[in-house]
Amino acid sequence: MNMELQDAYDGPSKLQAKIVHEGHGIEVKVKGYGHASTQDGHGSPIYIENRHGKLFVCIWSDINQEDPTHIIDMSKALENNRE
Repeated sequence: MNMELQDAYDGPSKLQAKIVHEGHGIEVKVKGYGHASTQDGHGSPIYIENRHGKLFVCIWSDINQEDPTHIIDMSKALENNRE
């Protein structure tokens, strides 16, 4: 699914983005962004995946690092954890 991300602060900047389903996860691709092991224009700095029934978000905030710089376990965001 292709989309255009508007500037969060009402500025003129817009980013071209695409969401791609890939079996066990979802890639969030944004034009001009990537990670170390992909060619320009083909990377995905954000990956959302199912790990044994748990939702994880993997982020490559540094294009020069092979492994994700952040791996976030989303378990505490489960609705049944609401107090």
